Amino acid sequence: MLNRVSQGRERVTREAAFPAPVKGWVQSGNVATAGRDQAEVLDNFFPTAQSARLRGGSTQYADIGDSVVRLMVYSADDDTLFAATADGIYDADRINGGGAAFADVAGLGSGDWSAAQMATAGGLFMVAVNGVDHMQYYNGSTFYPVSTVAVVNLGYDALTSAFSVGETVTGGTSGATATVLGIVQTSATTGTLRLGTVTGGPYQDNEALTSAGGAAT
Repeated sequence: MLNRVSQGRERVTREAAFPAPVKGWVQSGNVATAGRDQAEVLDNFFPTAQSARLRGGSTQYADIGDSVVRLMVYSADDDTLFAATADGIYDADRINGGGAAFADVAGLGSGDWSAAQMATAGGLFMVAVNGVDHMQYYNGSTFYPVSTVAVVNLGYDALTSAFSVGETVTGGTSGATATVLGIVQTSATTGTLRLGTVTGGPYQDNEALTSAGGAAT
């Protein structure tokens, strides 16, 4: 028969109370002398005046098929959420509503956009820059590049290979050429090329359109 030794047993745990990190995440001082109401590490919590609120979960809003670099919001009667990847801008609300996951603005050189919205006598506009491509402005329905030359719109369909901004587009019949300033897609195979000055034009309907990487009609 075994006897249990209970008297004189050392406690191996103890209780301690930690105040809520109401001062938030602080790394500007010595961690050894930091106040108990501030946090050196603060993962998935948001400090409030009285406590700390647990960060909520997440659900998928729209699957655009690529990594998102920046989010941009255009606010009018309703907000429109745009998701920028390394080479395109997607209307996340359109895709969330069941639309196909194609880029509304394609062929771009960077997804690191900085955007601001402004109100003018002509309407509400969102202006975005990324330091690589032409500045873009959105007027509530479509994107346009901002350029020092007049922008020519050339519709295309039957896209078999993607165009890119900066390429030269040549008409197979007319021989017309122009530089791509922007690309607005309306489906996976149709859209509008925003072109600079057209040389040797005009382009002809249903002629083949080719560039270094793109091909359509």
